[in-house]
Amino acid sequence: MLIEFGGNIYARDNRGKKPSDYTWSSSAPAKCFEHYEKTPLTLSQLCRVSLRRAAGVRGLEKIAKLNIPSRLIDYLSYN
Repeated sequence: MLIEFGGNIYARDNRGKKPSDYTWSSSAPAKCFEHYEKTPLTLSQLCRVSLRRAAGVRGLEKIAKLNIPSRLIDYLSYN
């Protein structure tokens, strides 16, 4: 879920380790990290994440007030 909302799977901690370094290789989280490392987010997902970041802390409130089609508002709001 964090990845879908723009979490960085390549981020490293103060030891230089990525989140995937803290999982067992056969676990579901490890398989999830592997999937997202091999399959980057789509352009539409990247756009949604970028718009949500640009909207800031109260992004959902701002997005709901935009003068755009409701279907696009739903998409940006993850509805």
